[in-house]
Amino acid sequence: MATLHIALHDGFRNDTVVVRVNQREVYRKAAVTTNLALSRADAFDVTVEEAQARVEVEIPTRNRSAAVSVDPGKTPYLAVEITPEGSLSLEPSERPFRYM
Repeated sequence: MATLHIALHDGFRNDTVVVRVNQREVYRKAAVTTNLALSRADAFDVTVEEAQARVEVEIPTRNRSAAVSVDPGKTPYLAVEITPEGSLSLEPSERPFRYM
């Protein structure tokens, strides 16, 4: 069992965000907006019992979705970002994110 730390970073503007981990909905929130001073919109932790976690992120307000498989034992941090072009970026990391 491991904890996966998911952080919503840049690009969110009054968006609805849905996150599923291994097909289980773990997060649903409306009006998610990035704090531009921190480059952070929200963050939450998910306990994962499996060795691999398939993380699916859906932004229904923009008709966008993306998915990535991560090993939370090796990369326990996942950054979610809406790029300036409007696509979703999911970036696993070994290290915690730093905020100002």
